[in-house]
Order: sequence, then C-alpha cells, then structure tokens
Amino acid sequence: MYRKIHRNSIQIVSKWFIPIFLLSLLLVSACGKEQGNPDTNQKTAIKVMYWDETSYFNSFGDLFAMKYPHIEVEVVSTWELQKGGDSKQALEKFIERAAE
Repeated sequence: MYRKIHRNSIQIVSKWFIPIFLLSLLLVSACGKEQGNPDTNQKTAIKVMYWDETSYFNSFGDLFAMKYPHIEVEVVSTWELQKGGDSKQALEKFIERAAE
C-alpha cells in the first residue's frame, strides 16, 4: 500500500511540476526591471559579408539605408574567397579585413 501511495504522489508531482514551474518563471520575469525603449536614433555601425559593395547596395543596401539612416553599413567583400587559388590564404586575408 505504501508503494501505491508513493507512486501516486510521484505521478501527481511530476504531472504538475512543469506547469507550476513555468507559471512561477513567468511571474518572476514579469516582476523584473523595465528596460524602457532603446534609443533608436543612436549612431551604429555594422559589417556585412556580401559578394561586393556595389552588389550589396544594388540589391537591398539602399533600402536598408533609407529605413535605418542611423546605421552605417560596411561591406566586407567575399568574392576573393570564391575566385579560386589558395583558399587558406584568402580566408586569412578575409578575416584580417573583417576584423579591422
């Protein structure tokens, strides 16, 4: 009889554990500090990997620049990686340029 009661209590606990845990997690996160709205006009710079700069801006870079004028886009060309030759050396050059 003890085993039956013990087994039933484990089933009840395991059945309700996840919903109670998720509900408590939701309540804790709702009580967190409010972040507020970030400054959307802050100047920002990003790097984009693309075939070349001209192709990027022709495809969608100009539209991106119109929608997000506060974001400066620097295109890191990937055409050298795909033109053949020593791929290891091309990759090292690419990483150096991207890290600048």
